[in-house]
Amino acid sequence: MALLAYKSTWILCAIVAIPSHSETATLSSDSRILSCEGLYTSSLTLSIRQYYLTDRGAIVSYGDVEYLGEITIGTPAQTFRVVLDTGSANLWVPDKSCNSWPVRPTVCEPSSCDFGPICEIFCEDKSCCRRTEDPKAKNPCHGKRRFDMGRSSTYVKTDGKWEIDYMGSSVEGFFGNDTIRFGAEETEQLIVPGTVFGQAKRIAPLFGPTHIEGILGLAFKSLAIDGFTPPLIRAIDLKLFDQPIFTAYFKRVGEQVGVHGGHITYGGIDRDHCEEAITYERLTSASYWQFRLKAVQSKKYSSNIGWEAMSDTGSSFIAAPAPIIEKIAKEYGAQAEPRRAARSLHHTGHAGGGALLPCC
Repeated sequence: MALLAYKSTWILCAIVAIPSHSETATLSSDSRILSCEGLYTSSLTLSIRQYYLTDRGAIVSYGDVEYLGEITIGTPAQTFRVVLDTGSANLWVPDKSCNSWPVRPTVCEPSSCDFGPICEIFCEDKSCCRRTEDPKAKNPCHGKRRFDMGRSSTYVKTDGKWEIDYMGSSVEGFFGNDTIRFGAEETEQLIVPGTVFGQAKRIAPLFGPTHIEGILGLAFKSLAIDGFTPPLIRAIDLKLFDQPIFTAYFKRVGEQVGVHGGHITYGGIDRDHCEEAITYERLTSASYWQFRLKAVQSKKYSSNIGWEAMSDTGSSFIAAPAPIIEKIAKEYGAQAEPRRAARSLHHTGHAGGGALLPCC
C-alpha cells in the first residue's frame, strides 16, 4: 500500500445502511453507501430519533489533518476531544492511571524506527524494533484529560482487557461501563447510558504530540474488540434516532489549528452542506464502511480494475496499491518520500506501509 497526501476537506461522503438487526454482520438488501460532495454521511436502517449537534458541539479542526469532536463520559460529565472514526468500532479515552511507554535510545528516535512494520522495513538499527521497559519514560498522556472512574456515580466496572494496534504502536487498557454523551457539555447532547468503553492505561507515543484524547469508533460491531457494542450501535439499539442517518461535515481551515472545522449530525442529512444529488453504492462488508471502488482516474491515467475500499473519517490520507499511486504521482511529477511516509503512516492507523506522495 502507498499513501497519497490528502489536504482538501471537500471529500466524498458515505451513507451506509446496516441490517435491521445490528447484532449481526449480515448485509441486507438495503445496505448502501451514499456519496455527496463535502460530507461523510452514514445511513442506518433502524428507526431512531434525529439529533443535531450545534456549533458548540462542533468538530474542531487542526490544520485539516485532525478533526475532533467532544464527548462526555460519566456523572458528573468528564469531557474528551476524540477522533470521530469510521475506520474503527471501539471508544477509548485515557484513564487516570495512564502512564508511559518506554524511553528509546537516540538511534531509535527517527520516525522510520517507530515500532511495527515500518521499523522492520526502514530502520537501520533493527534493535529499535523491540520494546524495552524504562520507568522514566516520558508519558504521552501528559497534558491530556484522563477519565477518573472514582468521580462518576454511574460508572460500572467491567471485566476484560484490550489492546488496539495503530501501525505497530499500540494502546492498551481495561473496560468500563458508563453514560456516554455525544457532543460538548452544555449542548443538546445525545445521551447513551450503559455503554462499554475502553480506559487506556497506556497510549502510544504517536498520540503524545497530537490533540487527540481518544477515539470514538463509528464502524460495525463485528469490528469491535471483544465484541462489545460500540456507542453508536448501542444508540441504535436504544432507538435514540428518528432517521437512519448520521452526517459528518468537514470544513477546510488550512493551517489554522483549534478552530471550527465542521459538525456532526446524528439522525439526518446535513441539508446546509449536502447537495441534492445522491448516489448510492452497496456495502460489501459490515465491518468497516467498505464498498467496491470501480475505477480511478487522474489526468491521463485511469484504471477500472476495481478494488475494495473503505471510507475512513479518522485518516487524512488516501491509501492505495503502490503501483496505482506511482502512476498517479508520475502524472503530477511527485517524488516518493519514504521517511516522511513512515512518520505519517502512524497517524492513519489503517495503511500498510509505503511512500507518501505529496500532491497538494
